[in-house]
Amino acid sequence: VQMVNGAVAQKQALLRLRWDHIFYTGGAFVGKIVMKAAAEHLTPVTLELGGKSPAIVDAGVDIKVTAQRIAWGRFVNAGQTCIAPDYVICPGHLQTQLADALAQAVHSFYGPDPEASPDYCRIVNSRSTQRILEMLNKTKGGPTTVVRTCSTGKAFDDSANYIAPTLVEGCTLQDAVMQEEIFGPVLPILPVDDISQAIQIINEGEKPLALYVFSNNNAFIEQVLEQTSSGAAIANDTLMHAAVDALPFGGVGNSGMGAYHGKHSFDLFTHHKAVMLKDLKMEAINSSVRYPPYTESKRSILKFVMAKSAGTVGGTLLRYTAIVAAVGALLYAFQSPLGDLGKCSLTYVADTATWAAAQL
Repeated sequence: VQMVNGAVAQKQALLRLRWDHIFYTGGAFVGKIVMKAAAEHLTPVTLELGGKSPAIVDAGVDIKVTAQRIAWGRFVNAGQTCIAPDYVICPGHLQTQLADALAQAVHSFYGPDPEASPDYCRIVNSRSTQRILEMLNKTKGGPTTVVRTCSTGKAFDDSANYIAPTLVEGCTLQDAVMQEEIFGPVLPILPVDDISQAIQIINEGEKPLALYVFSNNNAFIEQVLEQTSSGAAIANDTLMHAAVDALPFGGVGNSGMGAYHGKHSFDLFTHHKAVMLKDLKMEAINSSVRYPPYTESKRSILKFVMAKSAGTVGGTLLRYTAIVAAVGALLYAFQSPLGDLGKCSLTYVADTATWAAAQL
């Protein structure tokens, strides 16, 4: 194992090499560059990208619990996780109540001033800090949007790469915070009229890496899962699927390709090579069935040998037993000193065995 540190030049040099497999995690823009470079050598790739992962909240849920789970998923590591809920969709009449509960959850997690909390992180660098602040500044101009800072202290300190947990109520799809993955401690809330509108919003965007739905109604949950596409989906929680090794982790469409975690990681980096070991015996069967010229009897046997196997182990064994019986009868008929009547009888046995194989 060797690690290479560097920036763009080093990455480009690595991508020019021939690899058995390339695994990339990051954004879709660079993911396309990686995939294009891999195509030069027909190298398989795994892309774990990201995107705008939605959280749909249905009416009738426990607002406090729902808000706590969404707030934790959004603001852990200051929102800098690829599967963080990127925005919330909820019924319009529920928006204010949900926003209040989210603010209360932030207060219970990080105190009145998250900047002073040892559990609240900073943005990774100044470039990312400025990107997020610019999105917020552009969003403030919306006629229906209300930006709520969940802090009694500063809303941000760009010199320290600090941005307080921030809610954007009354958001629209035209707002700046809805144009790209936020990857920071900002949570837009989109009010909708019904579930159909929520599903339409999700489906009109790129396929997300994760999708979260909060509801007490199983039919509601099933409708969301069946009518949307995402890398993963969770009902009534956020992020926790990534902690289960038995579940594959990966995106679909613009959020990536390929899946890993646990045994899925082993399978991802393994070539499943087919290996068949044989000896040189029983060549008489090949001469009588496999090799040309192909008589009608040979064609019948080959047809059933090459057909799909039966649905059960027992059925498969019976089928191939019948095929072997047919081949054996033909071999004995044409290689034995029997008279014409005996040979005709064995041929009939072979035909009957072939018919039996077709029924299994």
